[in-house]
Amino acid sequence: MDSTDRKILKLLMQDGRMSFAELGRQVGLSLPAASERVRRLEEAGIIEGYSAQVNLKKLGFPTTVFVQLTVPPNRYDGVKKEMEAIPEILEAHHVAGELSFILKLQLADLEDLEPILLKMNQQGQTASIIALSKTVDKNGIDLV
Repeated sequence: MDSTDRKILKLLMQDGRMSFAELGRQVGLSLPAASERVRRLEEAGIIEGYSAQVNLKKLGFPTTVFVQLTVPPNRYDGVKKEMEAIPEILEAHHVAGELSFILKLQLADLEDLEPILLKMNQQGQTASIIALSKTVDKNGIDLV
């Protein structure tokens, strides 16, 4: 990966709908060369896909909650299936330390947390953290 690839990644992270012609113009490549660079980045698995960034708060899901979950290792597969089946769980991270997982939930109402916790408590022990606001929101562009 060279500096041109990094420029392409930054531009696509800012605007995933940018045309190859515009992309090429901004990095000093022809349309076919820009297209080929993007194709290689996709094939290498560096670009995993393209999607719309949707504001879930404006869609009626204003509450962000983080749940710490501790489960015995022999329950990891079962708890993973359980987490995948709950649409409000946006992310689940298997972590090192005393905890097993940290979950990120997006809820329409705080009352929606209780049934999820009841399900998760069947697997292990939970602790919840309610987010008051998001103070830093990065997409990793500064790492490229």
